[in-house]
Formats: sequence, structure tokens, C-alpha cells
Amino acid sequence: VAAKTASVKGAIANLLTLIPSRLVSNDPEKWKDYQVDSTGTRVKVYEGDEKSLDVILGRFGVTDQRSYHTFVRLLEDNEIYSVNNFMSISFSPDPASFREQIFLRTRKDSLNGITFNYPDSAFVLRKVDKYWLVDDAPADSAKTVEFLNKLSYASSKNFIDDIMNLGQPSLTLTLSANNQDDIVVSGYRVPGKALILNSSLNP
Repeated sequence: VAAKTASVKGAIANLLTLIPSRLVSNDPEKWKDYQVDSTGTRVKVYEGDEKSLDVILGRFGVTDQRSYHTFVRLLEDNEIYSVNNFMSISFSPDPASFREQIFLRTRKDSLNGITFNYPDSAFVLRKVDKYWLVDDAPADSAKTVEFLNKLSYASSKNFIDDIMNLGQPSLTLTLSANNQDDIVVSGYRVPGKALILNSSLNP
């Protein structure tokens, strides 16, 4: 699946600051205390087929109000080092943190129509001149603005990857805007799960 470019570049930029500032210990008995054993985050870096770095990122601490440090150990070495201004928590063990998480991104002023399709009903919220109508009746302006604001941006890292075939959607929301492709949000009701959503903006 697509990775979020900014997250990957941020991780690489972080690794370039991984310069030991002091030796903390060379005693393997201390690995657990600094979380540079199996409880740490192991990061392997490859340049082509060659593994250029294999490091365990341990716990981090605050030196003072403006600086922090992380304990690290190269996998094949006993030595534990402290690295200033490096935070191991920037390397999340959750793969979803590196995925493209955008779900919706719209410009309220560009939207000109929203089509709602439910199992037993359907209606259209459309903009005529500067006014919004529900089918042909005036829409509540305050509620419409509130709803449109919610559509401006949405993201999630709660991905469902274990369902191969969702079938037909139970409901859809189609967003139409000037000079843009429609964005279709589909909702699927799957037994034993909450409503599963898919956006054509990030299929």
C-alpha cells in the first residue's frame, strides 16, 4: 500500500541525526534497563541490497526542559549509547503510522453537490447560486455549514486489511465540486464489525 512520503522522509531525516553523544554501558546485563533488548524498536536500513544499519532504539528521557535523549545499541554490539535530541517514539511500531491516512479533503467553497444514497432512501444537497437546497427545498444554512466543515478534512489510521471482498456498499456519499473529480465515500456493514468506510480519494 502507499506510504506517506512525509513520514518516510521524516524517519530517514531522523536516522541521519543518530550520532552517539556518550557511552552509557557495555554490560549486556544493562540492556533491559535501557530497553535496548527485545523490548526496543529494531530498525534495519538497506541501501540497495546492502544492510547499512541495524540498530535497536531504546527508551528516551528528558535531559532538561529543552533537550532529550534516546538510548541505542547496534544489534551486534554490547555498547549502549545515549543520543542527544533523538526520540525513539518517532519510529512507531505501528505500520499504519507510515501509511497514507487521508480520507477526505475538500474545499467548502468548491463543493456544489452532495448525493446521499441509503438502502431505503436518497436525496441531493445541491448549491444553486450561493444557496443550498435539499432536493428543491431550502436547506438549514447553519446545519449545512456545520456539515460542510466536517468534510473539509478527515483522516484515519484504523485500516481494515483482512477483508478481501466487501460486496456492494450499504450507503454512499458522493461529493461533487467545480473542476474536480467526484469523491465517493462508500459504507459497508460487515457482521461483527463497525461500519467500514472507503474513500475514492485514498482507495
